[in-house]
Amino acid sequence: MSYYSLKMRKRNADKLEYKSLDDIFDDDPFGVLENKPVAKPISQDDRLANSFEEINRFVEASGREPIADKSNLNEYQLSQRLFAIRMDEAKAEQLKEYDVHGLLTFDVPSSIDDILGDDLLNSDDDDLFELKHVPKVVEQPDYIATRKPCKDFGEFESLFKECHYDLESGKRILKRFTNVNQIRQGDYFVQSGVVLYIADVGEIYKKNYATNGRLRVIYENGTESDILIRSLAAGLYSDGKRITENSDKLLDPLLGVGEDDEEGGYIYVLHSLSENSQIASIKNLYKIGFSRGPVNARIKNAEKDPTYLMAPVEVVEEYRVFNINVQRFEHLLHKFFGEVQLDAEVINVDGFKNSANEWYVAPFSAINTAVDLLVSGEIVDYTFDLLTQEIKRIR
Repeated sequence: MSYYSLKMRKRNADKLEYKSLDDIFDDDPFGVLENKPVAKPISQDDRLANSFEEINRFVEASGREPIADKSNLNEYQLSQRLFAIRMDEAKAEQLKEYDVHGLLTFDVPSSIDDILGDDLLNSDDDDLFELKHVPKVVEQPDYIATRKPCKDFGEFESLFKECHYDLESGKRILKRFTNVNQIRQGDYFVQSGVVLYIADVGEIYKKNYATNGRLRVIYENGTESDILIRSLAAGLYSDGKRITENSDKLLDPLLGVGEDDEEGGYIYVLHSLSENSQIASIKNLYKIGFSRGPVNARIKNAEKDPTYLMAPVEVVEEYRVFNINVQRFEHLLHKFFGEVQLDAEVINVDGFKNSANEWYVAPFSAINTAVDLLVSGEIVDYTFDLLTQEIKRIR
């Protein structure tokens, strides 16, 4: 019999009588009527301060600020957090009192000569004289694309029928739209349930550091539009899918595949769907691998396999290759992106540590370009730039 039951029986046996409300309130052996302090909710400012204190603790323990070390997920996260705070003047100012290690301290000119001698003042950059924190008048575009009937739709109708057939037969599949660079002439997409075809890509230009240009987009309902690349991308991000190329034709033009050519397998790019905060917080994290059989069969039990970070994965792209040693092909891709390889250790279902070293932190557009360069043999003339996260020519 529990102590709680004994206590209750004694109270009932005594048959206590109360003469006033005060007697009732005073007789509270279990503290039911006590005013207990209510936990104060953590404010956004407190969360910011706590997150910065984590960085301070790291500096105190290691004697240095965190760096973007992909082999240490915790340090990598802290380095990205510090970078974001440094880029946000308001947050940096707010955290001034917590900055005991001078992480947010910047050089301040000590004299007017220092200011006038700054190279920035000798720059031709008009942005130096642009007013900050002043409401701007937003320029409206001179022209807004609208859909209109496609007069030569008959030339495209058979393409849509072929695309639907490929989808039904599994030669094409729907995938998440992830990058504006996936919009290319000859590609298909689904937006708001309607299949569309990129018939033409006009002149490409840069505005506000972003690449843009007009497209000729044909819709399966018989209309067309000359929408901007960025506008189409925005629609696909919110309510769209990418339709992959016909699997029978992947890389065929590049490799000159014919009936006598031997299939080597698949190079694939995967995106992790892990809910682990350390993994989910890493932007542009992709696995590059190869498979001799269908990729979907290989990743069927990804959540139980340390190779896939013990979590489901999504196929971003797969390349069917011919007359090539697929393992060699994969190795060259790994070597090309070696500087951004994630060195991760994962605990498997049996509690043992396993390495997962085929994951890379690079934009998918760069990976896709690297595949094309590798197939053409031009990859020896290029390198992956860590700072710009772009592929650049070196010779």
